[in-house]
Amino acid sequence: MGRKIFLGARIFDGERFHDDKALIVVGGRVEAIVARNDLPEGEVVTLAGGVLSAGFIDAQVNGGAGRMLNDEPSVASMDIIAGGHRPYGTTSLLPTLITDTSEASIAAIEAAKEAVKMNHGVAGLHLEGPHLAPARKGAHLAELMRPVEDRDVKAFIRAREAIGTLLVTMAAEQVTVAQVRELAEAGVTVSIGHSDCSSEAAEERFDAGARGVTHLFNAMSQLGHRAPGLVGAAIDHPSTWCGIIADGHHVDPKALRTALRAKRGEGKLFFVTDAMSLVGSEKDLVHAERAHRPARKGRLLLEAGAVRRHAGRFRRRHDLDDPLRRHLSRPDARRGLAHGDPLSGPVPPAWRSRPSLAGRACRSRASHRCACRHRHLAQRRSGLNAKARRDLSDLALRALDLCFYACRYRKTAAHFCATCSRRSGMTDITDAYFSNLIGRLEELKQTLAEPMAQAAAVILDAAHGDKRVYVFGTGHSHMLAEEVHYRAGGLAFTVPVLVGSAMLHEGAVISSVYERTQGLVRPMLERYGMQPGDVIIIASNSGVNAAPIEAADYAREIGAKVIAITSIAYSSAIANGRRRLADVADVVLDNGLPPGDAVVDLEGTGLRVGPVSTAVGVTVINAIFAEVASELSKSGDAPIYLSANMPGAAEINQKLVKKYRPRNPHL
Repeated sequence: MGRKIFLGARIFDGERFHDDKALIVVGGRVEAIVARNDLPEGEVVTLAGGVLSAGFIDAQVNGGAGRMLNDEPSVASMDIIAGGHRPYGTTSLLPTLITDTSEASIAAIEAAKEAVKMNHGVAGLHLEGPHLAPARKGAHLAELMRPVEDRDVKAFIRAREAIGTLLVTMAAEQVTVAQVRELAEAGVTVSIGHSDCSSEAAEERFDAGARGVTHLFNAMSQLGHRAPGLVGAAIDHPSTWCGIIADGHHVDPKALRTALRAKRGEGKLFFVTDAMSLVGSEKDLVHAERAHRPARKGRLLLEAGAVRRHAGRFRRRHDLDDPLRRHLSRPDARRGLAHGDPLSGPVPPAWRSRPSLAGRACRSRASHRCACRHRHLAQRRSGLNAKARRDLSDLALRALDLCFYACRYRKTAAHFCATCSRRSGMTDITDAYFSNLIGRLEELKQTLAEPMAQAAAVILDAAHGDKRVYVFGTGHSHMLAEEVHYRAGGLAFTVPVLVGSAMLHEGAVISSVYERTQGLVRPMLERYGMQPGDVIIIASNSGVNAAPIEAADYAREIGAKVIAITSIAYSSAIANGRRRLADVADVVLDNGLPPGDAVVDLEGTGLRVGPVSTAVGVTVINAIFAEVASELSKSGDAPIYLSANMPGAAEINQKLVKKYRPRNPHL
């Protein structure tokens, strides 16, 4: 594979700028950022200044390059629109069809199926209508709006399966809670918008699986002190993502500043352009609501004057130095699309974006997973007075941490390039380890959501039957058993399986022999008195040693449930025909770790450091127990230990110990 070396531009790595450095790309993936005097062999590409950064992703694009999607919902239109946005830094987008006929929606879905396969920047499809509220129609045609029917739900699910990423904007008044739940469970991203609903109605749909709000503040019920409306519900709900049009016209800078400060759930606002056909076009007119409208002061006004559509002509860019240094360090921002888009689940190939020269034509076609969630700051400021320009510029710059999800340049999903991600006050290696661990945990929130829910359900059933949850591991994995035992904030019905020869304090070498020797675990488990209906959580990163598999076999023989925390990649790589823990467990929690556990390369040595299995395992098991405790607390029956230093802890803990000691020899 050829190596390309990009010079001449400031490089932004998602955390900070690199000046007088080179970006190294091998086989379409960013390999490293190096000093100019430390260049490897390869083709040198010299850029004419600018900023080399991860490409931007726009979740709401009505048009571009002189073309509106509604005028011709075809593969060609989507490709043209994506091409119109690419010179300004957007390398992936969702073409957006606003309220139209059923025939237009079907055509857009069919076009998106093919456009996504082309991988030219079309990442999926956004259907903004027709299931909107006429009371908040905005620039949409009210006569085409209607409630969601069962046939629509089935059609959306089929479209999502074919396209990969489908975002649908619906008014809460037009879609039931059950329909939202069905769509969400099928992977359709439901966003509430163009709605005059109450905050309670919005929250019901958020809780059912609606994950977004379309252009916050615009075309929705507003925030009142006694009636919070959709705006209040969106800002307050911790799991809801809010798109926002930060162009100074759709949302006043003061309102945008308020939203940035108030949004519950860190990093949950992202910029969208809601752009029209003028992006990438020399035209000054756009066809809007069956009338040609001139673009004035960077915006489009309908006849009523109150509804504004963004003209989207981005020709200038702000100074990016300050905000890009100060922002983009939040966990949600780092996750972004590198581990699966927060709004849409797993990332399809088309969402793998390219480095782009912000504010200029894209010079590089090197593909990497982009973790930025939306649009560069460049925007047309003509027509604003001096104070408005200062306010808007300052606001947009300080909002970058909520709109950019910048890519940490990396080789694979399991390996961060240490030279690209150092924070102030940290060494490269320290920062690489933190970043890798945090990134993995963010990814596991998505990939383990379903199996963790299954594990919680199994444990909850055991708890209702007054059963016990045993935790077992050998070597370092035994620390998970100690973590949950007699733990402040932990569940009292857990029982650690602690055997000295299987741990480390009686001899690390002996423990390695123990875990590989058949026949030692069964007698030990028999002494613990495990019963039918109990649960055992077995932690084994490698997942092939004799001890954990023997423990799983014994548990299943007596009628206990087995939950495994293991690495499928690790066990598959070393099994060589042997049984794996994952093959005998009832619920498998794949921690996704690479063979060998360590994740950070020591450059030039061939060695890796920084194991993460213990940190990941402890996080997963505590998250599951927290879910179980939450469910038990609803009936007032959550046996939770308190920290010994807390008021009243001694009495509460003593009662729990008395109840659970008969089956827990370690209390």
